[in-house]
Amino acid sequence: ISFRYFSPNEESLREIEPLSLIFKWSSWYVWGYCLKRNDFRLFKLNRITELKTGKIITKKHIKSPPDFSSENIFPTEFTIEAIFDSSVKWRIIDEYGIDSFTQLENGKLYFVHESTDKYNLFSWLLTFGEAVELLKPEFLRSEFAEYLKIFTLKRVEKYAHSKRKRNFIRTKWNKYISWLFTWLYILRFKKQMLSDVA
Repeated sequence: ISFRYFSPNEESLREIEPLSLIFKWSSWYVWGYCLKRNDFRLFKLNRITELKTGKIITKKHIKSPPDFSSENIFPTEFTIEAIFDSSVKWRIIDEYGIDSFTQLENGKLYFVHESTDKYNLFSWLLTFGEAVELLKPEFLRSEFAEYLKIFTLKRVEKYAHSKRKRNFIRTKWNKYISWLFTWLYILRFKKQMLSDVA
């Protein structure tokens, strides 16, 4: 098969000999031999476009997929502990399974998870808004608070800039509308004067 592929590093045309479909990390992937890289690769299906079938392969490259366990692909850097509001329980179950948390007496969810990258973790935590509190490790709490402050400042600056831009457009639009109504009034007045003269 051939297709256009979008990876974090590049957009490229690929031709592969597909060997198997794999469901991992909440997504589907195709495992196969990549003719561009001359090696076996894993391609996420939702990053593939312009898919075409190719010629029938006579000389096959065959290799079983490697161990794609999370521990093997993404070695743990730290273990986090967080408290989630019960309103996001469905999402925790969807992303990590029913056994990934303990429900406390107050209904909140105590979540323990091994993480591999603090910035991916921070981005993920932000998607929960006020429904999450990071408890441990302590050094990440401090870093997350700083990250949150910078994130908030950038959002406020962006909003202020877009608001200034909207105000500028609104001012220009108001001037245009005012100009248009003035001309319509003048034309109507002239038309009235001409009909009075006739």
